[in-house]
Amino acid sequence: REKSNLITCKDKKGKEAIIQFKGQFEPGLVLYLEYAPGGSLKELLEEEPAGLDEVEVRNWASKALDILVYLHIHRDISHLDFKAENMLLWGRHHNQLRGCDLESAAKFGDRRSIYVSPYICPPELALQITAGEEDGLEVSPADDIWALGVTVLYLLTGSHPFPANDGVEPLYSLTQKDVQKVLKKSGKV
Repeated sequence: REKSNLITCKDKKGKEAIIQFKGQFEPGLVLYLEYAPGGSLKELLEEEPAGLDEVEVRNWASKALDILVYLHIHRDISHLDFKAENMLLWGRHHNQLRGCDLESAAKFGDRRSIYVSPYICPPELALQITAGEEDGLEVSPADDIWALGVTVLYLLTGSHPFPANDGVEPLYSLTQKDVQKVLKKSGKV
């Protein structure tokens, strides 16, 4: 699935937004992609464990949103695993951002998988998972927008705002007050 998702992103805008597929070694097993010399946003954050500067986070968030605009508007797909590890630094000065890992990506309207990175899981999906429902929700842009918001908080504070150490159970009851607590705790508000 990842290979076909990557192949659909080979147009001019796709080459600016998504790490490009270069070939396959051992069919069905290993894909090779463009090299991203700057690493990921997660690796950048590891150099600043207390969190990145607000202006820098705003800049990265804007570039991440450009990736989502491409996927959502030009390809009608949702990434479904949009997190700092899947946003790669690119360009001569590593000041550009490209998305990667489209294995989970799916078309809008399809049923989404219930397999998810717990700390970016939207509360409505967490509720469904904890209720034992196996049929995922319909794929929509909301999943990626939630994940982008969680990633912004992660970049600002240096820690996952909703670590989900115990799976997704605690996530289904999140409220705006919970988000405000995370920001206050970090000292960024």
